[in-house]
Amino acid sequence: MNNNDFLQIGYISKLHGYRGELKIKPSSVVLINAQAIKYVLLKNTAGETPYKIEQLSASGETYVIKLMGIDSDLQAKSLIGCTCSVAKEYVQINEEEAMAGELVGFTVIDATLGNIGIVKELDTNAPQPLLYVTHPSNIEILIPFIPQAIVIDINEELKQIHIDAPEGLLALYLDEN
Repeated sequence: MNNNDFLQIGYISKLHGYRGELKIKPSSVVLINAQAIKYVLLKNTAGETPYKIEQLSASGETYVIKLMGIDSDLQAKSLIGCTCSVAKEYVQINEEEAMAGELVGFTVIDATLGNIGIVKELDTNAPQPLLYVTHPSNIEILIPFIPQAIVIDINEELKQIHIDAPEGLLALYLDEN
């Protein structure tokens, strides 16, 4: 197995049951073909170890994995916190979410108020993706990331996000000061 052929998909977050099953918390930018994957590469401070997969299935926003040779919760506990990688051929990158991560550091410009601030984070795990923007006065503003409704344009060259915030949204944050 060549490590360059693998892509990190998340990490082992906790136990699932008492028979050695584990939960994988995936990164928000990947979708995996759970039925086709045969091996997983787990990495911690001690190094990388390949494991054969007995079973892998989606469970809400996580995956439940059963590894060959890991049959008890005691064995499985030692794997919590390991990063989890699979062969690239089984991974599909969600381009919209991947691009969203690249928006950190962009300047947000509102059609009415002008410069709103700098993007510090884009939370894609919320029911509605949210831009966390730090205003020049150090106030944190949350802006729904809704392309074509609120987010009008993203200029990658200038590192700017042009928005047309609904009436009253920005006032919720800025009128308090």
